[in-house]
Amino acid sequence: MALALRDLLERIVNVFLGLAIFFLSLRILFELFTANATTPFVAWIYSVSNYLVAPFRGILPSPATQSGIVDMPALVAIVTYTVLAYLVMGIISTFTVEINNQYRTHYH
Repeated sequence: MALALRDLLERIVNVFLGLAIFFLSLRILFELFTANATTPFVAWIYSVSNYLVAPFRGILPSPATQSGIVDMPALVAIVTYTVLAYLVMGIISTFTVEINNQYRTHYH
């Protein structure tokens, strides 16, 4: 039982992390190459990724390059979400091992 719960929770964390990295990476590429923000797809990516970047705005400046802007808040967001995901998976693993050990001790 605990093993199935751990797998489910880790998959949820991995799906969130994968989606976050996907949207943030597209945002970084679009800003780096100055994609047309009025096109529906680019506007949608910016709209979705705004929620992911919002907590990190203002931490680092976004320097301009010859082709566009390096979106530093999005890079900080990717690193932060990755570290948080691994911490959460570690906590999940620790607690599910503890639950599994308690189950074996009491019921076997």
